[in-house]
Amino acid sequence: MKHLFLSGLVALAFIVSACEQQSNLTAPVDTQAPVVLDDQLLGISDFDNSILGDDPTGDRKIDPRRIGDAGAMAWVRLLLAANPEMDDATKTALKEAITASNQRRLEIIRDTTLTPEEKKAALDAEHLALMEKINGSAVAPGIVTPEQIANAQALKEKLEQERKERMDKMIEARIDYQIKVWTRMLKLDTEVQGKIKEILMAQQKRIAELRVEFANDPAGLRKALAGLQQETDAAIRALLTPEQAAIWDKMHGKRDPGKGGGRGGVIGTRG
Repeated sequence: MKHLFLSGLVALAFIVSACEQQSNLTAPVDTQAPVVLDDQLLGISDFDNSILGDDPTGDRKIDPRRIGDAGAMAWVRLLLAANPEMDDATKTALKEAITASNQRRLEIIRDTTLTPEEKKAALDAEHLALMEKINGSAVAPGIVTPEQIANAQALKEKLEQERKERMDKMIEARIDYQIKVWTRMLKLDTEVQGKIKEILMAQQKRIAELRVEFANDPAGLRKALAGLQQETDAAIRALLTPEQAAIWDKMHGKRDPGKGGGRGGVIGTRG
């Protein structure tokens, strides 16, 4: 069961699209550096049923899928996966902490005296308080131990690395397929195929860099990606014979601008 659960968790990590906006959450742990959790990495929107099942009191007002702290629940899910021997008392304490926090969040959301900005600030403060309760702080221990936190952090890093390797392989496979199509249409020789692959692989590396560089500037990112695509097109075209270039230009002229993919390159980035 442990292996099946971890496999499912890894599979969820790969669902994340590279185009989605990522959000990081900090969770203070004693005097250590903050634990940073990318909740989209796990693709988790719900608690594991074994931890947050039906409320035996029948109170259905608190729905963690709607008002719950998704980041904290993702972190708890990671803690559970990384610490399969976690005792029931700790699991119960985690459930109670999440449930109490959800109730406070619901009260904040329903408070008509607060402005949207005040609600956001209150929800952010509640998130930090919950994470501190779970992980502990410099002045008080948390529900989980430093060892359990270290295990979760190690699993997170493992998932990130596996996701990156999976994405890298997917991107290279798409590039290989694109080159195969172009080879059939343009009659490319082996040497040119290799050079085009180098160009497209470099393009993907640069795309990943641009996404970091323009993380908070969507308009700037779109402009930078468009410029990069033009550079990629020009670099590929320079490798072609006049006859091949004519076919290349015709291919571009017939391209549907409404479809994603970039003109000469291959869409897809590392998340």
